[in-house]
Amino acid sequence: MSNLAETLAREDRPVEALELLGIAHDGLVRVMGPNHPTTLGVQGRLGRVLAQVGRKEEARSALEHAGEGMASSLGSRHPETVDLLWNLQRVLVSDGSYELAKRVLELVVDARRELYGDNHSATVVAMGALADTLERLGENGAAKRLRRRIEAATHSSA
Repeated sequence: MSNLAETLAREDRPVEALELLGIAHDGLVRVMGPNHPTTLGVQGRLGRVLAQVGRKEEARSALEHAGEGMASSLGSRHPETVDLLWNLQRVLVSDGSYELAKRVLELVVDARRELYGDNHSATVVAMGALADTLERLGENGAAKRLRRRIEAATHSSA
């Protein structure tokens, strides 16, 4: 059901996606419990779609809860946890919460570097998002140094 909801969200049918994800989440809470990784994964998807429809506070809450639960059950460096954090930072940036987004992005960059290496596209994209956030915070020197690392990483992998 959550796969169908993902498809609906991608096809710009987020209201239908929210309905399906809500049903899936409620069923998983009853069967597996609120802190099971599968339940938390669906909660993360729900958060992403809530953000898509502009319900940022609900999205942030869902993603924070799912990220914390996933970190507790699978670990803070698990790819699913890191993906939830990535989605959380997107909500934070869109809401103008740049300082918190910076902290979340630093975790994402560190985890992706450990999981995939410096030159992997997921790591480079996260580094770019962190550089953008640093610039928004006026930390231009740090952003410039990070962009040089990005350039080095993309040139060495080419």
